[in-house]
Amino acid sequence: MSIQAGRTIKIIVVDDEPISADDMSDVIRDEFGKSMNVDVRTAYNAKSVIKMVEESPCDILLSDIQMPGMTGLQMVSRLREQFPDMRVLFLTGYDDFSFAYEAFRQHAVQYILKTEGDEVVLAAVKKEIDRLRENEKIMERINDAEERYTQMLPAYRRQLVMQLMLNQKWELDELEERMLAGELYLVVGLLQGDHNHHVKTKMITAGAVSQIVAGSFGKELAWSEYYLFDDVLIWVFDFDTKQSVSKTLFHLMRKARQQLEEQLKVTMFFIVSEEAVNGLDLNEKYVQIRTMLTNEILRGSTGVAIRHQADVEGKEVENAKKVSEMRRNLENIQLLVRKGSISEANNDINEVIAYLTTHSQTENLLAVEAAQSLNAAILSYVNRNGMISLIVEAEHSGAMGTVLISKNYRNF
Repeated sequence: MSIQAGRTIKIIVVDDEPISADDMSDVIRDEFGKSMNVDVRTAYNAKSVIKMVEESPCDILLSDIQMPGMTGLQMVSRLREQFPDMRVLFLTGYDDFSFAYEAFRQHAVQYILKTEGDEVVLAAVKKEIDRLRENEKIMERINDAEERYTQMLPAYRRQLVMQLMLNQKWELDELEERMLAGELYLVVGLLQGDHNHHVKTKMITAGAVSQIVAGSFGKELAWSEYYLFDDVLIWVFDFDTKQSVSKTLFHLMRKARQQLEEQLKVTMFFIVSEEAVNGLDLNEKYVQIRTMLTNEILRGSTGVAIRHQADVEGKEVENAKKVSEMRRNLENIQLLVRKGSISEANNDINEVIAYLTTHSQTENLLAVEAAQSLNAAILSYVNRNGMISLIVEAEHSGAMGTVLISKNYRNF
């Protein structure tokens, strides 16, 4: 059964014998006009057809071969240059192999003798209509797939950046390289004060900063993403310009800090990367910036700073690696606790405890963060599952039990 579609299929019938042309047009129109949304036009010579097609292209051309002035074969040869997708059916009274051979050289889809009758012509036309409708369906599917693909790209890019930020590296394919081919800049912010900021506050804060940057850079900002890690907010910006990006971001973060304090009563400390970042280096740059952020706050700095390479040389790089490892431990603990699988977090918990026993919280902000995050995770587990469940888990795993109920941990 043929497919009814919205687009009108246009057919032109041309024959130098007007009666034959009109009769064939009427037969096709009566058979397919309303039922299959087909428009049929009639011409009596090749020049008229060329003019008609140039003004309004047709989908199917049903043409006589022998016509005065310009044959059907010559006409199609000329039209093919502009309209290569036009379907051509030759209708002729000459049973001549040379005509048929030349017709198929012109990519005709069928060569029909007039003596074969209307039914053969209608069957050939219907076959082409059905083929066009099927092609329409295929194109609709392709367009739908491309639209869905386009809609999914931002989500895919966001996941890609997140994985690279967490140091999950692999060889990027061509699409991933194109997605990260711009000038990427990192901004890392820390919510100061209360370490239990509501998620809504964090989301509003992250969105407000993104809007401030977008409003300033306009079309020069290709895209941006933000991520939340506890009280740390990370922004990744892709710019189509290289002119004074870091300095502009520095001033925008000062503006954002002031607005956040006035409107949301939120205090933020920002570090801005001083140069563009390669997608594969996102984790390394993030760790460096985060380390600088920790050191700046320990030194009593507040406000906004630009990260310079000199800030992360030598021992700073070693510290940055440790910071990255510790944050992965804390993220694993939080993830497993939310799943109710605290026993599986035993190794990560012991790593954090080991760090806390060798680093003073009065001198090391990471130790403060680690202690608070670990406490929050344990309290979250107790609130959900009860203290008895925690004790059972501790007794089940001797190492973890030592960690959870030891005097050292209680002192943290």
